[in-house]
Amino acid sequence: MPQVESNAPTYPNAYEVLKANRRYLQEVAVQSLDDPTNEKEKCRRDSGLVIDGLLHDLKYGGNASTVYNTLRFFNTTDPTNIRLYVDNPDTERARYQAIKDNITTIFSGGT
Repeated sequence: MPQVESNAPTYPNAYEVLKANRRYLQEVAVQSLDDPTNEKEKCRRDSGLVIDGLLHDLKYGGNASTVYNTLRFFNTTDPTNIRLYVDNPDTERARYQAIKDNITTIFSGGT
């Protein structure tokens, strides 16, 4: 019986699948917002940064790129007062929750 290595990936094609869905996930982020002041290009750029961090980490291992790109949205110059660089944190959370939910759907075989 073949042995399965303990570090064998659960989703061996995760990088390719996520990369193929990058633009779709950016549009999910844009569409998830019900904010008339939303800047669509900025939203696409920002969500693309987070997705790119995930892609890099899937390809090369670890989580450094995801953490680095995520921290770009926080004021970390004062360790006693770390806060999100956005006007509406609830909107940002909704945006990234929508991306997360859609990634989960993609990898669970949903449509």
